[in-house]
Amino acid sequence: MPRQYLCIHGHFYQPPREDPVTGIIPLEEGSAPYENWNERIHAECYQPNAHLGNFEQISFNLGPTLCAWMAAAHPETLQSIVRQERVNYLRYGCGNAMAQPYNHTILPLASRQDKITQVVWGIADFEYRFGHKPLGMWLPETAVDLETLEVLADCGIRFTILAPWQSTDPHLDVRFPHRVSLSAGRSLVVFFYERGLSTGISFNPSWTNNADDFIRAQLLPVYQAGSQANGQPRLVTLASDGELYGHHQPLRDYFLAHLVNGASHQADLTPVFPSLWLNQFPVKSYTTILENTSWSCQHALTRWSGECDCTPGGNQWKYH
Repeated sequence: MPRQYLCIHGHFYQPPREDPVTGIIPLEEGSAPYENWNERIHAECYQPNAHLGNFEQISFNLGPTLCAWMAAAHPETLQSIVRQERVNYLRYGCGNAMAQPYNHTILPLASRQDKITQVVWGIADFEYRFGHKPLGMWLPETAVDLETLEVLADCGIRFTILAPWQSTDPHLDVRFPHRVSLSAGRSLVVFFYERGLSTGISFNPSWTNNADDFIRAQLLPVYQAGSQANGQPRLVTLASDGELYGHHQPLRDYFLAHLVNGASHQADLTPVFPSLWLNQFPVKSYTTILENTSWSCQHALTRWSGECDCTPGGNQWKYH
């Protein structure tokens, strides 16, 4: 039986909430009993996940604006996250954190020069925080076009993570990463996350009550579905907002801890992160991407450029 691998990716990000005049986050009443949403999400998610050691066990990206706030407000939490990532870098020669474009810009809507700026700044911030170059980059909202992938490759990025419907192949096997061909004979690797499982853990709280039940009832059947993969190792990638684990769904930081530290091992699943996978296995299959797509808008990025069902009334503020 081929070996079975599991990758959990958490996208951790907060926009800058500081008043541009004072540089201070104003009181946000909806975040009570905390002064603002950053503090509340830190207490419910970032701090407990760091305390449990979850950042060492998963693939993750930490947005630069979130890093900047955490470095000032809770440096001990950021230091813990960096130390946990460093364990993998020293052990394997590659880390489990991914970079992110600096300002969470929807890159396909940006000019090529703005794409370059966002990617270069994101890489520089990553190197400053984590002390080494990133091999992967999480794209904001996984919004993608070929020019964006070209810029990533130009900047030394080897891989990203996308939603399965962002491939042109309706029968894409997401249990393996795939290469996307670029100009001059180059390529960039894409890890496509498993749609049903990623959606389920994000929006169905009953799935994340018990990690052992989740693996038995939801995860293991995915490894067996479809073709038998000719004896090759199989990888299931789950991706969600990192704030799911403790903030969006209370106590799911403990679900995540048991999922990656106990339940997965008992089910003979090997936790892995994308850069480590690439060090161990060649990527032979190719696909092409559907340009101007994302993981959160089914209307060709209209959510950020016009009005669609994702953002009714969007024209009232996007063009003024």
